[in-house]
Amino acid sequence: MFPKLTPAVRLILFANIAVFIISVFAQDTTAGTQMVMKYLVLYKSNLLGFRSLDFAYEGYFQPIQIFTYFFNHGGIAHILFNMMALASLGPYVEDVIGTPRFFKFYMFSGIFAGILLAFLDPTDGPVVGASGAISGVLVLFAIFFPNAKLGLFFLPIYFEAKKFVLGIALISTLFILFSDNGGGISHFGHLAGMASALLLYEVENVVHRLGK
Repeated sequence: MFPKLTPAVRLILFANIAVFIISVFAQDTTAGTQMVMKYLVLYKSNLLGFRSLDFAYEGYFQPIQIFTYFFNHGGIAHILFNMMALASLGPYVEDVIGTPRFFKFYMFSGIFAGILLAFLDPTDGPVVGASGAISGVLVLFAIFFPNAKLGLFFLPIYFEAKKFVLGIALISTLFILFSDNGGGISHFGHLAGMASALLLYEVENVVHRLGK
């Protein structure tokens, strides 16, 4: 049972669905496919020079991709899973922190995760999807509702939110360390999104304490 959708969650859902539909129809033409690849897919950058000599995506990275990749998705299952996660967790977090702050956290998690992905992700493949931003929402949910029970949609097993987040972080770390491509999932993106939300949350706390 999903909670009642809140304003920011509703807007983000609509934006993701709209971009997905546009990208699907756009790819019916060569020009449309090129547009999607250039503006709605995050390619990795070799600015720091640590990627392999045969890096296949040299020159594909465009700064605007950092702001757009997390509104695009790679297929029906991809967007469905991400939007279900957002609709399940987002309203509870938005009710606690308010609509403007929720939107700020979501965008910061997606954008900062995009920066980390573009320049530090050890894998070379391009990335799309809201997983990083939603991972940020997951961290906030665990902060505000640490003992709430969470589980994966396809498994009848539930864990306390704080343990669930730590488990996801551990699994993502293991995939990064021991898997070449993570099974096609951006585990680095998950960690980056979590770290982004936690960073902003801690910065806000410091600023609040200094302002007293």
